[in-house]
Amino acid sequence: MGMISLARQLQPTWVEDPKEHMVGDGRFIGVDMRDPGTLGPGYVSEAINLRFSEGVAEPRKGIMALAWTNKTSPSDLSLILPYGYVHGSAVFSDPVTHHEWIITAANGAVWKCREGNGSSPVALPAGLVLSGRVHFIDAFNQLFLQRGAGLPTLVMSNIDVGFTAVPDPTLDTGNIKVPDSDTGIWFGNRLWVPYDQDHLWASDLLEPTQGPGDIQQFYIHRGEVDAIVGIYRFNDTSIVVGKGRGYHVVSGLYGANLSTTAILDTITDEYGLAASGSFAQVGRDVWSLAHRRGIVSIAQTETNKLHAVDVPVSLKLQPLIERINWAAAWQAVSTFHGNRFYCAVPTSGTFRVIADVTPAEFIYGAGTTTVPVLQGQRYRWTPGAAEISLTNGASVFMATVGPIEFFAVAPTVSVAGSVGWKRKFTLESVARDWNNTVLVYDSRTQEWAGWDYGDAIAIREWVKFSYQGSVRLGFVSVDGFIKLYEEGAYDDVPNVLGVMVRQPVQTTLLSRGYWGELPGVKRLTQVEAHLQTWGPSISLAAQTDGVNEMVVIEDALGRSRTDYMTPFNKPPWDPTNVNDDFHTAGREDYSVVPGTGVFCGVNGITPDRHQDWRLKRRARVRGRYVQIRLENNLGRAVLRSLAVRGFPATQRKGVVG
Repeated sequence: MGMISLARQLQPTWVEDPKEHMVGDGRFIGVDMRDPGTLGPGYVSEAINLRFSEGVAEPRKGIMALAWTNKTSPSDLSLILPYGYVHGSAVFSDPVTHHEWIITAANGAVWKCREGNGSSPVALPAGLVLSGRVHFIDAFNQLFLQRGAGLPTLVMSNIDVGFTAVPDPTLDTGNIKVPDSDTGIWFGNRLWVPYDQDHLWASDLLEPTQGPGDIQQFYIHRGEVDAIVGIYRFNDTSIVVGKGRGYHVVSGLYGANLSTTAILDTITDEYGLAASGSFAQVGRDVWSLAHRRGIVSIAQTETNKLHAVDVPVSLKLQPLIERINWAAAWQAVSTFHGNRFYCAVPTSGTFRVIADVTPAEFIYGAGTTTVPVLQGQRYRWTPGAAEISLTNGASVFMATVGPIEFFAVAPTVSVAGSVGWKRKFTLESVARDWNNTVLVYDSRTQEWAGWDYGDAIAIREWVKFSYQGSVRLGFVSVDGFIKLYEEGAYDDVPNVLGVMVRQPVQTTLLSRGYWGELPGVKRLTQVEAHLQTWGPSISLAAQTDGVNEMVVIEDALGRSRTDYMTPFNKPPWDPTNVNDDFHTAGREDYSVVPGTGVFCGVNGITPDRHQDWRLKRRARVRGRYVQIRLENNLGRAVLRSLAVRGFPATQRKGVVG
């Protein structure tokens, strides 16, 4: 008993420091999702829809739907209508008119549009209807349309003529036409197309429609089980080839006779390319999405050799990388624009109803009901009775309990059932496992800005096009709209009827673990945030290192557009601005609600003016470290600094109890 008593006396105990301490961040630089308690100043653990370019955490710009990039209703020009199921998209500069056009393959056809001109069809060969995904290549004043294995490539030289079949070879009897494929690039004045698992075909110089039939010098590790996923230009003489289990490089690609200069090397066989569309040039390096590894980089050494960087560039986002749905990761697409790298990926559990095709009743005795659908699109059929069946092409689905999902292989479905019954059924166009998350890297800060997420994030392909005098970043959505990315203050989410829903850019920030570098338990007493806001709705919570250890501090806090902070007894502002005093200092919020009849007056108004203020709240939380979660669901909120006050514990020896 005496030894036990002595051991207790010598055990260390934690004594709370009587002096209150303050710790926080006066600027923000980026996201690191690893152990929150080990992060340095300026890092946050999570960031959704935020940017850190200016040392503050500010909301990303919005997503804007333009009428001219989509379809419109002749009877109501305010409606913005979708193209339907999108096969692919590209930008093409017509060599005849020198106009830049956005080309969109959708709903079996091809459409063109440009600023000042709405959508109109582009001709296809007679009787041809597109299906599935397609890929465009802009090559030597021509636009190639690749449709996959077994489907011949099409080409367009004049947008008024449209797409035609690739002509038979004429320069050399040993030449062959462009192989059937679903990807390719224009590089070194040649068209490069991978096909048949491990073949890489190169066209003749300045003649992309045909090339030599002898292509053995471009076998990429022939006989291996993995196929070529995608190819990408690295520099003026090298192409990176991504296969399912490794990356390779074909270098020395110059001159008329490639067989005498081309060299094949393996960059790495430790991991392979996940998606052909995930390649992007970031500075001097090429980034892409690798299976279960994340965003990887291929760089050039001082001896001009290409090598794979061992550590993924997305290591700081590893917890998010692990949430990627790798079975659907082949859809991932990347781009670099405005000093930022964007990679759109599918995260698990995503489901989206694109359109409710048939919300009507069906009377069995009236015969079979036929409904038009889009080939290649996924549908969910919810029958109202067990006696009915649905037929699409050669596939017949019998009604069972719950909905049935299928891909449409024919342009119509037929629903039939027993005579005399009257039941409702629905047929919905759906998207599952689409690119609903965008990883964002800022090359100016050389840090990750977190990820973008929301109802408007449903990306099929990135597309860059000219708008109001500059090149903008846009994308084609899974529900058939073409939109601008990082434009305006709101997210435009039109439905299939063309009605626009304007949503705020909702943001979430989770701070690093404050006091994480000190041992022992700490007690939080106060949170202080310096904000710039515009019509916000802010929620604040404290989170410790336990499981679901979160304490709500503030929920849906708004700011008054009429009340003044100083002086406290100043009469409220008249929201009509009849007194021409919009800019009077001290008001809580300066947001302007469109359509409310605000009088501009002589002094005018500033619709996007933000107000600076400090949010201080008491809190009681204990833990090894504490994180602050700040969310905003309305308007905009810029976080300039964040600090917490509390009592760290110090270690002392003494008698326990």
